[in-house]
Amino acid sequence: MADYACTVTKVYPRAFKVFKPLKFMVGKADITNYNSTKVEVKDITDQFDTLLAVVVDGVSDNGYLVKWDTTAKAFKAFTPVNVIASTGAADANNTLMKSASNTLEVAGTGTAFQVPAAEVADDVDVGEVSFIAIGLV
Repeated sequence: MADYACTVTKVYPRAFKVFKPLKFMVGKADITNYNSTKVEVKDITDQFDTLLAVVVDGVSDNGYLVKWDTTAKAFKAFTPVNVIASTGAADANNTLMKSASNTLEVAGTGTAFQVPAAEVADDVDVGEVSFIAIGLV
């Protein structure tokens, strides 16, 4: 099992001041080897005295859901949500039920919505995601 690996590519060489004391950083993060034991992404955190927020595009180019983990100071990834459609007829109340395969299903239709899975497994290439970091000087 390899360590968490994330390469940051900045649009501008460093975080830039918008007005005193606010700074912004825009870029892309390529998470080439995901690990649940995250390592602080210093290419982002070292640009600010106080990091206020990192806003993530949401979905990586490899299809994983990605968000910023403020505690770990790193990106956290989840498996995507799949929707499986069918042509069955719903019951009168469109009741949702949890099936044995960890999906939510409209009762009697076979239309299932997969519950978002847990965090991505270790050693997965999550892919590239865009972000905006906001912090103080």
